[in-house]
Amino acid sequence: MFHFDSLAHDNSAISQQILDIVLPAEREMASPSDTPLPIILHGEQLALKFNSTTPDPVRLFVALYRIEAKRVDLVLTANIPIPMTENSPPDDEALVEMSKQKFDMARESLKIHDFDLFA
Repeated sequence: MFHFDSLAHDNSAISQQILDIVLPAEREMASPSDTPLPIILHGEQLALKFNSTTPDPVRLFVALYRIEAKRVDLVLTANIPIPMTENSPPDDEALVEMSKQKFDMARESLKIHDFDLFA
């Protein structure tokens, strides 16, 4: 996916992996005047964060809204760095789940009211 690769480039990721892609079902497709239903991607990258010399995992959530009438993609992303510490490893699954819930709330509430904002 182009947008996931672009994020990996922007993050100077050492590696990247797509963990899951969810496509909207055809019966759920929005009408042309509605906000399109997004393609949802969950992935992970290894990247140097916070001036660290060792790479940390970064979980990514991406919602891709294809606005075909305007030939534009609207991309909503969340990067969740998971810092690895020697003293106490983080409860990364709890952090990822909490972040996913917040991302899902943002994704579900995103509404395009004026499509003329897009060239």
